Amino acid sequence: AIGPAVAGAFFVASLGWSPEGVRVDRWSVVILRRWAEPVEIPMTSVRSAEVLDGGRIGRVSKVTGFADLRGHSWGTFRSSALGGFRLYTWRRSCWVLLDTDEGKVVLTPEDPDRFVGEVRAALELRR
Repeated sequence: AIGPAVAGAFFVASLGWSPEGVRVDRWSVVILRRWAEPVEIPMTSVRSAEVLDGGRIGRVSKVTGFADLRGHSWGTFRSSALGGFRLYTWRRSCWVLLDTDEGKVVLTPEDPDRFVGEVRAALELRR
């Protein structure tokens, strides 16, 4: 009885930490999560943002974190092309790479080009 309860608790906890979206404001990139507090990346630590094409990603493997069949993933991942990075995906779409002082962060915003434009505009305001 304990095995299924532990598995169920793990499943519910992993769903709660799942990313669901992202927004950009003047001060930060905010990764929204289902039941947990958002992840905030201060704009002062962001160096650049770019849309990644499939060839720049390479083979991806999970180091720590969670990945489900619906395309929700979060945690530390590694790829042959990028090395280590934090991954927050909530949809199967084009990936965006943020280069930050703390390392690489990969996201799947609804409109990757618009998202990159918003990050770049916020970076310009910072200067």
